[in-house]
Amino acid sequence: AGIAAGEKYGIAPGATVHSVRIGETEVGNFNSEAVKFILNECASARLKDAKANGPGVYCIAVFSQGGGPNEAMETLLQVLLDDGISVVSSAGNKAADSCSASPNRIYPKQPIIIVGATNIDESVAPYSNYGSCVTVQAPGTNVLGPKAKAKKGYAAYAGTSQACPIVAAILSLAGFASAESFAFSLSALAPPALESAADASRAANSASCVPSSSSSSF
Repeated sequence: AGIAAGEKYGIAPGATVHSVRIGETEVGNFNSEAVKFILNECASARLKDAKANGPGVYCIAVFSQGGGPNEAMETLLQVLLDDGISVVSSAGNKAADSCSASPNRIYPKQPIIIVGATNIDESVAPYSNYGSCVTVQAPGTNVLGPKAKAKKGYAAYAGTSQACPIVAAILSLAGFASAESFAFSLSALAPPALESAADASRAANSASCVPSSSSSSF
C-alpha cells in the first residue's frame, strides 16, 4: 500500500486504500467475504462520485498470492472482474513459469494484469516468474517502501509484490478505466510517458498527485 499510495514515496498518494485479508478462510482458503467487502466499497465510492458529479472512480484490486493453481480463488476474482474492477497481481518469486500458478494462469483469457519484476537496469529480476502469463514487467528490486510492522521509517524491498503496486498506481494515474485498455496500451509504460504522466498529475493536483480528471480506489 505504501508503494502505491504512500504520502512520501507513493506513486498515487491521493488514492483511497483498503486493506483486505483474503486468505485462510472459507472456500479453498480464499475469503468470499473479502470479495463482498471489495464490491461494496467500490459500489459506495462509485455512488458517492456519481452524486457529486465527479470525474469517475477506478477500482483496482492489488493482489499478491503464492502457491499453485486455485480454482476457488480464480472464481472469486472473476466476480471482481465482472463488476468492472481491475485486478493487478504479482507474478511470483520462484523464477518459474508464471502460468503454473493462480491467478496468473487465467491471463490472457481474462483481463487480469500479472506483473513481473525487473532490476534497476531493466533486466528481468532473477527471482521473478516469467512466461506468457506475465502481462508486464515493472521495477521490483530495491524498491523503497514503509518498514513492515513499524510506525515510521522506510526500507528497500525486492519482489514481484513490490512491482505489482507500482503498476496498479500507474493504472490509476494514467486513467485506464479497465484492465483491457491497459493491456492494449503497454506503450504508455515507456519511461518518458510515465514521467510525463507524473508531471501532469502533480501539476493538476499538487496536493494529492492524482489527475483532476480521475480518482481511484485500491
